[in-house]
Amino acid sequence: MERDALLRFKKELQDSSNRLSSWIPQTDCCEWVGIRCDSFTGHVKELNLANTRYVIWETEAERISFENYKLKGNLSDSILNLKHASHIDQSYNDFGGLRIPDFLGSLVSLNYLNLTGSGFQGLIPHQLGNLSNLQQLGLRGNSPFSGPRSNSGNLQWLQGLRSLLSLDLSYANLRKVSNWLLDINKLPSLVELRLSYCELGHITPLSRVNFTSLSVLDISSNNFNEFLPKWIFDLGSLVSLDLSGSNFQGSLPRGFSNLTSLQSLNLEYNYLNSSLPEWLFSLTSITSIRMKGSSFEDLQSLYLQGEISNDIVNLTNLVSLDLSWNELKGTIPSSIGTLCNLRSISLSGNTFGQKLSEIFDIFSAGCLAKSLRFLDLGGTNISGHFKNNIAKLRNLKFLNIGGNFISGLIPELIGNLSSLEYLNLAGNGLNGTVPKSMGSLWSLQQLILSYNRLEGIVSEVHFVNIVNLIQLDISENNLTMSFSIGWVPPFRLRHIQLRSCNLGPQFPTWLKSQKSFTDVDLSNAKISDTIPDWFWSLSTSYLYLNLSPNQLLGEIPDFLLHAQFTLIYLSSNKFHGNLPHISSNVTELDLSNNSFSGNMSHFLCHSTSQDNRLEILHLGDNLLSGNIPNCCTKWTSLEVVKLGNNNLFGKLPSSMRSLSKLKSLHLRNNSLSGEIPHSLKNCLNLRTLDLSLNAFQGNIPAWMGTNLSNLMILGLRSNKLSGVIPDELYHLSSLQIMDIGKNTLIGSIPHCFGNFTAMATKRNSFGHIFYSFYHGEFLENAYVITKGGEFQYNNILTLMTSIDLPDNTI
Repeated sequence: MERDALLRFKKELQDSSNRLSSWIPQTDCCEWVGIRCDSFTGHVKELNLANTRYVIWETEAERISFENYKLKGNLSDSILNLKHASHIDQSYNDFGGLRIPDFLGSLVSLNYLNLTGSGFQGLIPHQLGNLSNLQQLGLRGNSPFSGPRSNSGNLQWLQGLRSLLSLDLSYANLRKVSNWLLDINKLPSLVELRLSYCELGHITPLSRVNFTSLSVLDISSNNFNEFLPKWIFDLGSLVSLDLSGSNFQGSLPRGFSNLTSLQSLNLEYNYLNSSLPEWLFSLTSITSIRMKGSSFEDLQSLYLQGEISNDIVNLTNLVSLDLSWNELKGTIPSSIGTLCNLRSISLSGNTFGQKLSEIFDIFSAGCLAKSLRFLDLGGTNISGHFKNNIAKLRNLKFLNIGGNFISGLIPELIGNLSSLEYLNLAGNGLNGTVPKSMGSLWSLQQLILSYNRLEGIVSEVHFVNIVNLIQLDISENNLTMSFSIGWVPPFRLRHIQLRSCNLGPQFPTWLKSQKSFTDVDLSNAKISDTIPDWFWSLSTSYLYLNLSPNQLLGEIPDFLLHAQFTLIYLSSNKFHGNLPHISSNVTELDLSNNSFSGNMSHFLCHSTSQDNRLEILHLGDNLLSGNIPNCCTKWTSLEVVKLGNNNLFGKLPSSMRSLSKLKSLHLRNNSLSGEIPHSLKNCLNLRTLDLSLNAFQGNIPAWMGTNLSNLMILGLRSNKLSGVIPDELYHLSSLQIMDIGKNTLIGSIPHCFGNFTAMATKRNSFGHIFYSFYHGEFLENAYVITKGGEFQYNNILTLMTSIDLPDNTI
């Protein structure tokens, strides 16, 4: 009967990887994959079909293998015949959004049920509360960013699980659950509780904690917005505590010192502010401390202040320490060098101000030199030079000392760090040449030396043994890359960042072997050549391409129609011919300051897709002519359009009304005519509108004030506009720059100008406006008439205020 039930169960599954090939009729089901039977009764005790293939994958091939290994389909109710089963594990398969079946609540012999990460959605069935023998329940969902999740209106059904030791409901949507803690407090045997990413809110106060045996508590990534609950400090058996990213507030209470068994503590990304607490150094069992702040000022953040005490010497079991992005000052204590188990140190974003050689003396003098694998001291105000003591850190795999004030040479001895996988020395004042010993770092995967003062030649000898390199960033130095003709690199890069290096004049042929890259930055690389055809079809994983400014020649083929680039920057070159067709995947495109000619119809109107993702389009400073075509309905994601300094003429198309997301429109210095069209009324998000140096006529429309109330920059200079300035412009309270000079406007200056409050607001800091979501290439700009000349501003744009009205009859 049990064998037949399993065969019916198999029939409703999709097994693309043939995992269940041993499930054959007329054979002993106890010998089948995933089945374990009782040795005395012969009954099925365990059904374990968990997907264990690369659950934590690192490469695309591993991800594909993990996906292909998933079972899909339905959970058949035939397993109700497995009445003696105590263990069911269906984790990391894909049941395609089905609800967790109610009938699982009838398998009363179960003590283990794991449906983790298997794509279930909908209401968690209350019938699971019938499983009174259950000790472990894993209903952890898929990522909250991957679509709908399981949910529950209450957790009262948990009260029937009096034997429960481990409960994992992470990623389930429990937003509507009130008094969730009171229900969990009725589980006295609970040892592990995981409720991360559950959208939990208020924590009900507990007068008495019943789950005092709890050793693991994870309520991270919720939205509590309150002080740390006091009952946590009554959990004397806690070994692991994760409260990260849950908007807890206040100071760090001394109650943590009660948690003497604690081995792992994670408090990062909260609103907890205090001095680095003394009790931290009394937790002598601790192995992992994560009290990271935030590198972004607008995010919730833990901000620890003060100095790291020499009492850190008490934490002899410490393996991992992360105090990065806080407000710690002083010096790194020498006693940290005696922590022989310490493998990972992250202190970036603090202000220590020590000499580099002093810090490396601390880390290399004692047993820490052998144990240390990960060292992150980025942005900590370190100065000084490298000395030979770096060679003692032979086991380092990760070293980040970027964003400091380190000067001098990169030592040849750095080649002795043969275990190094990640090296970041960017943003310092290092000079001299790149040492040839770099070529000995055969484990190196990421090399980041950008924004220094390095000079000289980089040749194949620098990479001779670096076979695992996936990121090369030597941007913004004075380096020349010189390789033998026909050189084939030993590595396959994913990230190529060579901005402002000398790669030219020929286009670098060694790139021909790099077929896995996702982003390429060869901007300002002194290349004066045509782009070879092979380059456009190199990789199937393109994301970012920047070849501007160079002296690149020729036409751009329609390869871009099929390429997977999403961010394309080819400005300030010598490209000519028609604009290329682009794929619907492109989100940012900059072809400005070239010699593209012809009309835009074939470029904008050829697309058959209604899902074009283009957000930023910059075609300014070319030789484009003709009308702006009336097919804007195909490009409704546009936020920035810059077509200035071309030869465009005619009226603006009516289809511009579909550009409801538009924030910045630059059409200056063309020959556009007609009235300012009503189609712009729908562009309610416009912040910049520059129609200067055209032939627009008619009145300044009143709707410009009522509909475009977010305008910060308005340029209508040198047109043929007439009539009076409408009073409705008083709605433009955010306006900072307004230029309506050289028209034929009449009347008086309206009182509404007094409502331009943004012009009267004092600003104390420099700032710019940018729209790029990825690299910030698209800074907003505006032309301002001042001191008899016209100047373009971008970096200090938020500081600028201006009204220009001359050459009218006002």
